[in-house]
Amino acid sequence: MLQLSYTEIFADKAAALERIGRFLDFDWSRAEVARAVAEVELNRAANRFNQGRNGRGAESLRAAQKDRIVRLANPFPSVDFSPIGL
Repeated sequence: MLQLSYTEIFADKAAALERIGRFLDFDWSRAEVARAVAEVELNRAANRFNQGRNGRGAESLRAAQKDRIVRLANPFPSVDFSPIGL
């Protein structure tokens, strides 16, 4: 499983994309990754589907919803859910 946080992606988009490519066993060159990131950055308005902000998801959940998510994660004691706030 690849764990990549929103913060990590936006801190270094090219590095995050390279990690995704390696995880999926894609043979992307650094130049291809750089070109893809540059293309998206050039036209940010057209590529902006969501006004992303770190932590927004957790802020929008009620306590009962957060508790339910924690309960659903309990059957997986060997999985570290801390990167997603659990």
